[in-house]
Amino acid sequence: MKRVFCLILSLFVILVFAGGCSNRANDNSVTPISSSTIASEKQTGETADVPLIKAGQEKKLPTENKVAATVDTVGLLITKDFGEQILFKKQVAIDKSSTVIDVLKANLNITTKWDGSYVSSINGLESQNGGISGNNLDWFYYINGICSDAGAADYSLRAGEVIWWDYHKWQSAGFANSAVIGCYPEPFIHGYRGKVETTTIMSSEDNLNLANEIEKALKNKGVNSVATMVLDNSYLEKTRKPAIVIGTWDELKKLDFLDKFNKAYRKTGASVHFTDEGLELLDYKGNVTQSGAKSAGIIVASGSGLGDDSPLWLVAGTDPEGLQQAVDLLVKTSDKISGLYNAAILSGEVIRLPLQ
Repeated sequence: MKRVFCLILSLFVILVFAGGCSNRANDNSVTPISSSTIASEKQTGETADVPLIKAGQEKKLPTENKVAATVDTVGLLITKDFGEQILFKKQVAIDKSSTVIDVLKANLNITTKWDGSYVSSINGLESQNGGISGNNLDWFYYINGICSDAGAADYSLRAGEVIWWDYHKWQSAGFANSAVIGCYPEPFIHGYRGKVETTTIMSSEDNLNLANEIEKALKNKGVNSVATMVLDNSYLEKTRKPAIVIGTWDELKKLDFLDKFNKAYRKTGASVHFTDEGLELLDYKGNVTQSGAKSAGIIVASGSGLGDDSPLWLVAGTDPEGLQQAVDLLVKTSDKISGLYNAAILSGEVIRLPLQ
């Protein structure tokens, strides 16, 4: 994980770098929404356009459509509006040379531009340029919840990974999502580009019991290497490993790293901002659209730019009750964050972020 000071420059690069996360393309291991939804395929091998499916309306995966267990597979998820609408969801077969673009071509109707790695449309949804002051619509893609730094033709897939393409509006070059929570328990199992680091869970001494709950949950999901430690500002500033930080905001704001992270809320992509009055929630433009939540929890992810394999996850609350809600969501009902960019929890209700 790199320093917060790198965020503004790095996130600007996200939206001008062609063929990466924004493409200007851009829990539950391979289940980035809840239960599985499969798009029907023609017997000829051509893939039919898939009707919109609202999140929560998916049907269980038919047994006959499952890929044989002996075949290497990856999860392929296609959504719209920051994961709100599911367009396609399936476990698909890959071979040793498969790239992201290969998987798309084999399963969906796509068009590309430039060198072929810029995906300009999927199943008829085309990128749209709204100009400097207007809304742009583009395809953004993530590997295991990490915004890719490679074109779709240049990322070589590994068995078990999760590919997530989402079609949504964007306006500000300084407000983007370099990491998302909706592929949980990724990226903690498969990492990025085959690099898997120890996941560090940090909390105050008073909340080590909550840290231990999350450690146990991660291991139950298949995460092999997890370490727990007390909050350490120096570690957060220097580490190059994924970290999950747990605590109330009164605890976390004492760390200079996290205080600066919160102040840069319009640039981090986390879609949340802690204030003395409570929690503010942001829309996709980075504007505050809901504020004043006194007892709330959050689960958010952020990276310092394209392909950051050491994302920061915050599992936090405005107060102990809000923190407990966030921990319970991750530990007990993690399926509810599948397919979400980030999440807030208000009075037990999971709020999809960014707000629409």
